[in-house]
Order: sequence, then structure tokens, then C-alpha cells
Amino acid sequence: MADKDEEIQVSPEMLRTFAKNIRELHPNITTARGELSRVNLRAGNFPGGTSFAKLVGLDPSGRATKYDQTLGHLYTAIEQLATGIETIANNYTSTEEMNKHLGEDLGNVMANVAPILGSSAPPNSNPNQNSDTNTNSGDK
Repeated sequence: MADKDEEIQVSPEMLRTFAKNIRELHPNITTARGELSRVNLRAGNFPGGTSFAKLVGLDPSGRATKYDQTLGHLYTAIEQLATGIETIANNYTSTEEMNKHLGEDLGNVMANVAPILGSSAPPNSNPNQNSDTNTNSGDK
């Protein structure tokens, strides 16, 4: 990780590569969702067996169903994140121009993706925003 005073230069091509690498998670998610569709829980004929099968299996309120829904949200979030990163890369023609705005633009992308995953935007997602509100009016 870079020191606080060091500059990190990111090129548009680096962002495009990052977006491509993020999308490489899609096949794994698709495979996991396919495997979930094969869940066939036969708990047997005992007290609570049907309730157990519904809790764990593909019943609308079952764990496998909820896991499948979560994977669907993850797939969508990954796609939106990759698309947002590509958009940032395509908006700037030079590395210098892009680096001036990258923090704010990436914070906006993350703010759009976070609700899909059921969370809020990360704190201080805008690095240009000064979190120190105390200023010394004597310094001019």
C-alpha cells in the first residue's frame, strides 16, 4: 500500500483490465447458482423433517433460495461495478486527467453498487471531502 504522501497513478487501460478481471467472477457465480438448482433435500418422514427440508432447500423461504438470490445480487453488482469502472476509463483521454477525478468517480460507482449488496456506501467514499471540520481561522 502506498504511503499517505505518495501519488498513485492509474491509467485508463489499467481500469479496463480491472473491470475485465472482475467480470471473470461471473462464471463461478453462474456455476454456483446452477448447483443450487440441483438441491433436492429428502429429510425423511420424521417429526420436523418437512420443516427442515423447507428451511434448507428450494422452498421460497429456504436457505438455498436465499443463497441463490444473494448470488444473483452479487452477479448484478459485479456487472455494475465493472461497467462503472469501464465508464470512468472511457471518460478520460489521459492518465493525468483521469487521476484528478478518479476518487470521486469511483466513490459514485461504489455508492451505486452498495445497495445491491444490501449495504450503504463506504464511509468517506469521496476522498476530496475533508472530514476535518475544525479549521483555524487564524491561519491565513
